[in-house]
Amino acid sequence: MEDLFPFSSRVVCVDNLVQPVDYLFPEEQKIAYSFSAGRLKEFSIGRYCARKALFEAGVSDFPVLKAHSGHPIWPENFVGSITHTPFIIAAVVASKSAAQSIGIDIEEISNFPTDMKDIILRDDENYTFQEYGEYSNDVKLALFFSIKESVYKAYNPIYKNFLDFKDVKLILNKSKRSFRAVIDSYSLGQNSEQELIEGFFSINSGRVYTSAWILK
Repeated sequence: MEDLFPFSSRVVCVDNLVQPVDYLFPEEQKIAYSFSAGRLKEFSIGRYCARKALFEAGVSDFPVLKAHSGHPIWPENFVGSITHTPFIIAAVVASKSAAQSIGIDIEEISNFPTDMKDIILRDDENYTFQEYGEYSNDVKLALFFSIKESVYKAYNPIYKNFLDFKDVKLILNKSKRSFRAVIDSYSLGQNSEQELIEGFFSINSGRVYTSAWILK
């Protein structure tokens, strides 16, 4: 998944049939004390991936805690993101000198709910949606959903407020497998300009992989 970013990054993926709960730091265990068994498994492996990615980037023994808004808290000079599906969990980290914030998302295409179209898509995105006619609706919806999830993960650590699917307008470049996401200015707060977030996407082996970043 490193090729989903135009700058150097460290990505670690793990099949979540394993459960490295012992890798949680005490501070992380406090976050997870009330989690169900399934949520604890997901959280533990996500932190394991994050820790391993940080180690590859030169950072050891850093507990990845959680902000009030839900996003992971990374070391001062790093940005990162974590994603999970029922079958794979991944984390990515990059230097803060490369980007202000990043996001990743993976979605399983199989049985993706097609009744979410009105929730995910804006009216002005329907033309772009139809351009991907070679794909079934579940693939296209998984793609749009995943991109907007990655966008939110890049957006939230900076702006720290909720972002609805329809607050994000996507402009896709089919040949380059890239996109631009325009955030409505009212979502950014009063007197704010529209924010432009960029990213890449890939459709492979029954999954959608997406990334997003806000540059310096």
